[in-house]
Amino acid sequence: MNKQCKICQNDAPVLGNVPFDKGNENEANKIVPNGHEMIPYHRCLSCGFIFADAFDEWNHKMFTKYIYNDNFFKGLEGHGQSSRSEAQIEGMSSSYLDGLKLDTLIKQFQSTGFLKKHKSEMKILDFGSGGNPGDTAKALLDNDYQVMCHDPFAFISSADTLPRDFDIIYLIEVIEHCCDVHGTAQFIANHLSEDGIILMTTTLHPFPYSKDIINSWYITPRTGHVSIFSFESLFQLFRKHRINIVDTKSILVGKKIIQS
Repeated sequence: MNKQCKICQNDAPVLGNVPFDKGNENEANKIVPNGHEMIPYHRCLSCGFIFADAFDEWNHKMFTKYIYNDNFFKGLEGHGQSSRSEAQIEGMSSSYLDGLKLDTLIKQFQSTGFLKKHKSEMKILDFGSGGNPGDTAKALLDNDYQVMCHDPFAFISSADTLPRDFDIIYLIEVIEHCCDVHGTAQFIANHLSEDGIILMTTTLHPFPYSKDIINSWYITPRTGHVSIFSFESLFQLFRKHRINIVDTKSILVGKKIIQS
């Protein structure tokens, strides 16, 4: 059955059905939710967004039981990613390494004047932190940044207590986990200062797709990958919330559109 694209509201027919445990068939103590053995993914014919809506009505308890459980945080999400091996070589977690890479990028942006504040003055939000703090935030905290954490999945935190003037909000391999993509983009827009920036990573798929896109290692319900973006779909999503997204190839950067 065709559905509307969550981003542009155009036609989004079924792309295919994916086993809940795809890529993690040998997981120890595996549990599969009843009625969710096969997960349909839809594809937008206009912007290229691929999504599963099977989990849209799940509550925090269900996500914690079936997806964001102990196995997930023991490294299940990184399954199949050869690039993660660099963290093992360095003797630190891949998320901590991500934090060190962010430190380098922030320094580069400061040197070009794109970011004007000193680290001691910056307010930074780790969205989807995986802990309070998670390892990415720990790396920045260890380098004397001020970082707050918010994670709608790993722990229940109150958005009401967060400032609305963050200089940097980063989402490292997070947005693909978000069912409510407009809610996520609006949250970011509401909490970003007028001259703040977004730093984001997610695997972007080319559009038009290859014929076997449904077999992509990235389309995996068990790891919570429910929103798979093309650049066009990601650009359209944030544009609707007054944020312009640029792909620098090293990281996706977002900045608020200044209204004249």
